[in-house]
Amino acid sequence: MLYQVISFISPSRSRIINGYPYCLSRTLSQSATLSSEIPDEIKLRTNHTIISWYPGHIAKAERELAEYLKKVDVVIEVRDARIPYATTHPSVPKWVGSKPLIVAMARLDQVSKAALKDWRTYYTMNPVHPEKPDAKVFFIDGKLGTGVAALKREALKAGITINERRMRRGIQPRPVRAAVIGFPNVGKSALINRLLGRKLAKSQNLPGVTRQLQWIRIGGLATTSNPENCLELLDSPGIIPARQFDQEAAVKLAICNDIGEASYDRVVVAGELCKRLNELYLTNPTYVNMRGIKERYNIPNFHELSGDEIVYRVAEELYHGNIIAAADRVLGDFRKDFFSYGSLEAPIFDKSKEVVKLVQAKENSNSQKRNKKQEKKEKEKLKADESSNKSDLNPLDVGKGNYEGW
Repeated sequence: MLYQVISFISPSRSRIINGYPYCLSRTLSQSATLSSEIPDEIKLRTNHTIISWYPGHIAKAERELAEYLKKVDVVIEVRDARIPYATTHPSVPKWVGSKPLIVAMARLDQVSKAALKDWRTYYTMNPVHPEKPDAKVFFIDGKLGTGVAALKREALKAGITINERRMRRGIQPRPVRAAVIGFPNVGKSALINRLLGRKLAKSQNLPGVTRQLQWIRIGGLATTSNPENCLELLDSPGIIPARQFDQEAAVKLAICNDIGEASYDRVVVAGELCKRLNELYLTNPTYVNMRGIKERYNIPNFHELSGDEIVYRVAEELYHGNIIAAADRVLGDFRKDFFSYGSLEAPIFDKSKEVVKLVQAKENSNSQKRNKKQEKKEKEKLKADESSNKSDLNPLDVGKGNYEGW
């Protein structure tokens, strides 16, 4: 018996295990049917680590950044507003120490108003880092510049104490030194360009554009008489944890293009994106523009399908079955904001309540699916019975005594 198994890796890298292609993901439309007959090796690979990276060069970059941060007055940590939890670097409090910390939530234009309101409320009730309860949070829009001026004023405030101390010692004041840090491609260079009012730092929607630490002064010669009103910014390459943390966060980083494509398989990650959009839509429907997504791919039951099934449908309908092209399309649409808005995380105000909420939403969804299937079966049965009754009637039998009461 033949099974259709789609390999998500290039033919040159694929190999055969017990007659089956060794894949990075489940089969698509037949995954449920085949699950009992696919070899254990394939099943094990299905649940294997999706995202992986090598810690050597990352550990070196972390050490260099930690040394540079000793020379700054204030640290600005940039996060992705679509995934604030996943873009929280666990080492930031240790690097910052007693220095002031400002957290900038970037990509504000890619989240819904409801999501923004909830995150604002959440961070008024909870610290951005438990070890830094006094850290200030600013929500910024890289396209329109919303929130950037307020962030700049807060950064300049941090330098007042330093310059007052210098003047008491008879030392001339100097510009405030601020370091801009965060994961790759979360918007660090875009923030610097907004602070500058011109494009100086390299900025693209790709991870790894900034490759080395560089100092950039805001203010220039026009304000040299008041250096305390200037900012010297340290633009740093994106830093991910040297020790790989949980896969849930790593997958979200891959979806948002915050880590390089060499670390993951695009088809698997595209399926994970669709899965997470559907999960969040169940509990927080205002966070995901589901109507726009359904119209874009012409899949009215998008929210009822698995991530793999959605990628497969896009491949069949738009790319003649090319699963790689379909994955690139789905990921590209999300990253380029063609969904209008779409978060991958919601703030957890009460973890136990959130778990109950998710379970109930899934149960309701499953119940609706079961009801639809039952209704479909009943209709098919009724149709079959009507067809059977019609076939039993023969017009030639009329008058032959085949009917009661004739």
